[in-house]
Amino acid sequence: MENITINTEKKGPLTTLYAKAGDVGTRFFRITLMEGDSPYSVPQDAAAAVRYELSDGRSGVYDTVCLADGTQRPACVLSENTVTCEIAGQVLQEPGTGQISVTLYSPTGRIGTWNLALVVQADPACGEEITDPARAQLLTASISAFLQLSGDVSRNRERIDVLSRNGSDQGARMSILEARMDGFTALASGSTTGDAELADIRTECSGYVASGAGDAVRDQIGMLQRSLNALYQHGEADAVLFWTAQEVDSTGNITASANYRITQDLSPEELAGAVITAPASENIWLYRWNAAGEFSGYRTIQKGTVYTVPEDSSPYSKFVLEATPAALSQITVRLRANLVTKSDLADSLVPAYDSGHLQSRIQDIRAALRSETADAFLFLTDPHIPQNSLSSPKLIGEILKDTSIRKVICGGDIPGPFGTAEECLASGDTYWKHFSNLPASHFLVHGNHDFTIRESSDGSEGFTADSGTLYDYCMRRQEDRIHGPLGKYYGYFDNSRQKIRYILLDTCEIRRTGDNSTGYDFEYGMNQEQIQWLRDTLLSVEEGYHVLVIGHCPVESSMDWTYSGYTEEGSTYKNLQIVSDLLQAFANHRVFEGQKDANGNRYALNVGGVLREFLSCPADFTGAKGALAAYIHGHMHVDRLYSVGGVRYISVGPDACCQDDTAVTRQSGTVSESLLDAVVMDPAQRKLTLIRIGAGNSATVTY
Repeated sequence: MENITINTEKKGPLTTLYAKAGDVGTRFFRITLMEGDSPYSVPQDAAAAVRYELSDGRSGVYDTVCLADGTQRPACVLSENTVTCEIAGQVLQEPGTGQISVTLYSPTGRIGTWNLALVVQADPACGEEITDPARAQLLTASISAFLQLSGDVSRNRERIDVLSRNGSDQGARMSILEARMDGFTALASGSTTGDAELADIRTECSGYVASGAGDAVRDQIGMLQRSLNALYQHGEADAVLFWTAQEVDSTGNITASANYRITQDLSPEELAGAVITAPASENIWLYRWNAAGEFSGYRTIQKGTVYTVPEDSSPYSKFVLEATPAALSQITVRLRANLVTKSDLADSLVPAYDSGHLQSRIQDIRAALRSETADAFLFLTDPHIPQNSLSSPKLIGEILKDTSIRKVICGGDIPGPFGTAEECLASGDTYWKHFSNLPASHFLVHGNHDFTIRESSDGSEGFTADSGTLYDYCMRRQEDRIHGPLGKYYGYFDNSRQKIRYILLDTCEIRRTGDNSTGYDFEYGMNQEQIQWLRDTLLSVEEGYHVLVIGHCPVESSMDWTYSGYTEEGSTYKNLQIVSDLLQAFANHRVFEGQKDANGNRYALNVGGVLREFLSCPADFTGAKGALAAYIHGHMHVDRLYSVGGVRYISVGPDACCQDDTAVTRQSGTVSESLLDAVVMDPAQRKLTLIRIGAGNSATVTY
């Protein structure tokens, strides 16, 4: 393994990697990252990918390596300040030169890229037939002597037999051999037996003398790998070793087992540039035939991921997708000519966001952003998985691709209302799986269902996440981009260019009992500490800044809400009235007494109908320098614009496909199954433009 040290603060000539053509599964290199004289600190949520550009014109990107048995392993492993990478088989197909780039990235974007020169040397033994039995016997004897030194002869012979049979798990087994060889090369000077045998093992069966014993073993195992690959590519009987649930007949045709179903043939013209999305539950496979009509391999598309077919598909004559019947109906193929189409893979309809709807919204967003004083983000709330088709991440991905928006804010309530603890946390895993890979900064507001659930509607038994789990799901992914106290789920971030401050509140931070076996253990309300933090954050707003406040629950208790066929009194949110009055005082630049509401009632925090404490937060905003744009929230599952005391309040309906708002029709399998807004804020015009994607209507709010 080649070890390379890169200093992120210095530039220098490219380090050159050397490898043998066809040497699959055995070539690794390790990059140690330094920041000056100190180890570079790799973020915990970082990942890496390898990009290659070769002298013969081939290029690509990979973060996994396909093994011969159809499974995959990560191409890059991060540990402290090191990145260990494998050179994939597609890079080593032919001799030549090129460049390898290792990119480190986090959910918020790219961290850094480091380039290495690559030289792929020709394999001297490639294509030669072994005709000298004596040389073959010499190799066997040398390997036997080498293994006897380890005291583990039988197990190592068994491993080499496995490698010879199916060529799988090369990297792991070679790591074991390399570790043992490191020990053998440390033999004391004068140890003639070990040194002589190690020197002898460098001579390969072809007569070529390798630079080291490890290279000799890897080279010859690589020859076995290539031989097996040749069998596989020609559709011989032995090729069945490389399929798990499939068979390949003598002509290269693939026959599905009883558990699998193959789609109709898909032409390269149809699939050029298409994006194939695998279902969340299962892997799928894309098989390819070359221009001569010969089977030329396959691509595993991991569950829940996408694969983009190369736009130049001329090397191929046919594609076939394969999956289980259940998964087949969930595959989405987004052709390049259409944003979303009806799938050719099954009779089911891909969520019908036709190109006209989405394109018109994208044009509206781009028009609203034709002002250097405007900023924008995508907003959704109350996704309530699994009451969600998860179409919104796909729509957001398209919008991010075609506009300059780079922020996504979720108003909270990721889980559904009823289920088990496992289902509650699984909803969070599902959410982040679909949203964390989007090329945008993601912010999450804590909702009353995050992360708590009841087993049924009949009792209080259920689950509420402990503080550590809650922090990991709600705050960990945004903590480096938001200013606020440690261990809390509120904070703010600024756009210093357009002079906008975004404040994210936790309107459900009060625990009712503290019992994690109780469902719905969050009370609507904020404690004294957060209210004072909000006051101080508003007072610190600099001259010319405009403020947008976002929370999950409504804070103005004078409003009554009609939805789902019944009316809920606004007094349910009485605990939060102090927040609304505080915002109104800031918006009007006046003194806030901070003791009693407009009716003369003391601000109080009631938990479960019992007074827990009185709240107080006096403030003098007469010299405040900022302007309040609006307070945006979810929770009520309705779209509503209202204004109280000089403050604009915006209630946004749920992304979950539920018919709670009688004024907005929701229907699964249509445009209305999702609901999100592109929010464009232009301080110069004192205007908020909400461009609706999915159910409901767009709106404009001035302040």
